[in-house]
Amino acid sequence: MMRFDEVDETFARVRPSLQTLRRVLRFIRPYRYQIVVPLLIEAFWVLSAALQPYLLKLAIDDCILPAAQGLGLKGNAAGAFVRKWALVGLLSLAGLIVLNRAITCLLTMVQNLSMQRAGQRALTDLRRWLFQHLQRLSMDFFDREKQGRIIARVDRDVENLEPLITFVPLFFVHVVLSVITVMVCLMA
Repeated sequence: MMRFDEVDETFARVRPSLQTLRRVLRFIRPYRYQIVVPLLIEAFWVLSAALQPYLLKLAIDDCILPAAQGLGLKGNAAGAFVRKWALVGLLSLAGLIVLNRAITCLLTMVQNLSMQRAGQRALTDLRRWLFQHLQRLSMDFFDREKQGRIIARVDRDVENLEPLITFVPLFFVHVVLSVITVMVCLMA
């Protein structure tokens, strides 16, 4: 008969399967609506990051270059008019860039809090289920195995799932939307 430490090492070498992922997703399902908000915020973040270079392009092409060309018209009223509106446009675009960054920072805080809260609740549910399962095991199992080792393994494995639940979905959405956004920008 295999001892628990041999089983422990055997499971440590086994790659997770889709069935294992489905079993973990069962604990995330009750919090799916709490996870949608951070995913939407991540989509906004990707789009706002793509907006930044476009605003800089507008600042250079529509404000700085016309103002520089208007400098050649020093005594002319048209040159003063161009420089004045170029400065107004440049300040407006700078305000939009700052506003974009400020909104993104606030939404990132909301996103992190929401995702962490949903992830921690799912992990708490998983821990409860695992410890209830341990309590239903026969006493023979606990006579053969060290209880501290079992509990440490359960706690460590659940702790290792935290990045999968809290960061991987955001990273996946970020990468996919970034690639799509870059492709759209290149095609435009």
